[in-house]
Amino acid sequence: MKKFFILLIAAVAATLTLCSASAALNGNDINGTVRFESDAIPALNFLMPVSRAADIFRLVPESVAGVCVREYEAVRAKCDRASRFTHEGVSVRRTGDDASMTFEFSVPGYRITVSDVSWADLDFLFLGTAGSE
Repeated sequence: MKKFFILLIAAVAATLTLCSASAALNGNDINGTVRFESDAIPALNFLMPVSRAADIFRLVPESVAGVCVREYEAVRAKCDRASRFTHEGVSVRRTGDDASMTFEFSVPGYRITVSDVSWADLDFLFLGTAGSE
């Protein structure tokens, strides 16, 4: 999971530098930001709107997207029970309420922070629906 996490982030960073066009999100405006920080490779550090991350996510191959969706569902289920836990070697911390949550995912040397998002935003990003509850 750690290697996949790092490879996924590197792929997103590479895609971000190559993609300049932005696609509409079918009328669903996703607010918030995604921040990636790397102690090992500071050149990969970036901050982008969650809507841009959604645009990029729509470009990844189905096999990778399928893994991401399964991991999202597993992490979301764990978030119902705890606000701080470890999932497959990745430290996960959730703060805030449903209207404005912040998630921090970290492994030694790498951290992703997703700020100011709701479950509906994340469901739309990963599942293509607004709210799966």
